[in-house]
Amino acid sequence: MIKRLRIAVLANNSAGSPDLLAEHGLSMLIEADDRRILFDTGQGRVLLDNLAALVVCLAPLDAVVLSHGHYDHAGGLSAALQEGDPSFIFVHPAALNQKSAKREPPPRSIGIPGLSREALDTVQARIVRTRSAMEIVPGVWCTGETLRVYAAEQTEGYFFLDADCREPDPLVDDQALVAETTRGLVVIAGCAHAGVMNALDHVSKLAGRPSVSRSPS
Repeated sequence: MIKRLRIAVLANNSAGSPDLLAEHGLSMLIEADDRRILFDTGQGRVLLDNLAALVVCLAPLDAVVLSHGHYDHAGGLSAALQEGDPSFIFVHPAALNQKSAKREPPPRSIGIPGLSREALDTVQARIVRTRSAMEIVPGVWCTGETLRVYAAEQTEGYFFLDADCREPDPLVDDQALVAETTRGLVVIAGCAHAGVMNALDHVSKLAGRPSVSRSPS
């Protein structure tokens, strides 16, 4: 059980201080007792500047975990690997697929950027592929693929696996982190494309605990 859990937001859509920069995306540094995990890396435009403003050093870093394969969560991967030198990188195989969006014409690419892909190629021996739940460090695990049961949380119509936006992306790569603390389970999500209710039910089943989400009325 984790006694001390600390989460520092390094990149987000809004900045909580005049000294910090904001961007569309997410990155969080998670400290679980004496272990350190970087959960997502943002677009990469503000990660290093915000680390400097917070007077935080990424290294030593036990792991980098990608919640899914979109640019605003994986764009800073190259800088993160260089600055943090993590022991392992946890990523679902489907996160590496081509990804596109069609919220507004024309369709645009939203997958992992080229620089981040190149960085991953240099650390192949440290990549752990997470199709199912897996422990990241003692007391912290990723959910892997989440079973989708709530129709209200479907993502169809926006995300695709091809540049022409004809093949829907089911976003099976979407995963959350779970920390087992002395005060209970803490679920940390990225975009939660799998759905918050789906994710919480999935975590409940994995942990062998009663469901914590409820079907919408």
